[in-house]
Amino acid sequence: MSDAPSDVGELTITRTFEARPEVVFECMTTPAHLTHFWGPTGVSTPLANITVEPRPGGRFETVMVNDETGEEYPMRGVFVDFDPPRTLSFTEADVAGGMTTSITFNDLGDGRTETVTHQTNVPLMLMSAEAQAGLETSFVKMDAYLASLLAVASAGLDPPSGSSRPGIRGRVLRPLCAGHARTYGGNSPDRKELRGAVTRNGKPAVRRGRKTTGLSESAGLPNHLC
Repeated sequence: MSDAPSDVGELTITRTFEARPEVVFECMTTPAHLTHFWGPTGVSTPLANITVEPRPGGRFETVMVNDETGEEYPMRGVFVDFDPPRTLSFTEADVAGGMTTSITFNDLGDGRTETVTHQTNVPLMLMSAEAQAGLETSFVKMDAYLASLLAVASAGLDPPSGSSRPGIRGRVLRPLCAGHARTYGGNSPDRKELRGAVTRNGKPAVRRGRKTTGLSESAGLPNHLC
């Protein structure tokens, strides 16, 4: 007979996001982005409540806050795998049975990403229709956030003065700016136009190998997005 707990199960959730794997992975593993969509409708996750140590054995911890009551919902995870932008997995030892979440990021080749989320040792309460509906609202919030990133990239906005974490913003916006917006019929500049327009400290960006440097510093998000 199996010794596995009878009050836990497994879930597999497949979803498609309108962004490339590099962007989706970055947004799912960076506190400055997670704060905009982590958790279902009706809760918020302040930036100060998110800890991500991007490596196997690193912490992945969040504390969601009920917008109405202020009640807090902590999540304490530890990364098992962390292989950007292909896959990640983490275990929540505090959840009965030790729930493990694994996410695979599949490049659909057209600017979209399919994520396959597989969870094991899932408590039955988290498998309920109500819980799954709440999870879906979190995905909808992420859809809206990705769309806002695309709008910023397509508009070619300058970075705000005093903006922080330019490297993170650059890594997210680079795949978008480099032609990704054309997937949606936008007027995104091509790579050649970007190379001519992007500057670093007033100087044109230069190419090193196959990447354009300087884009990280010049393609920023408005303060309300980061």
